[in-house]
Amino acid sequence: MTKREEYIKWLTKAKENEYGEIILSGQAVKDIVGLLKEPHWIPCSERLPKGKGLYLVTVKNDHQRMYSKTCWYYGNDKWFARQDVIAWQPLPEPWRGEEE
Repeated sequence: MTKREEYIKWLTKAKENEYGEIILSGQAVKDIVGLLKEPHWIPCSERLPKGKGLYLVTVKNDHQRMYSKTCWYYGNDKWFARQDVIAWQPLPEPWRGEEE
């Protein structure tokens, strides 16, 4: 189970206090914010990108093998791909190298 899945599971089972609050430690909040900022796979059956552009996708080929590649999304459920796009995520930020 990934860290993201662990937090989702924990938060769905968390109990509210009498004021309707769930108390989290500062570290838990930092971890959750960090996880939310990380790109993650979004199934196309769940939703599609809001805008046109280049995305990282998982495709399934004719032999039912899955792999990842970059792919252009045109909007209106149209991908520039010969294979079935089954999941996508925004491209990560480019590597910037060592900061001096």
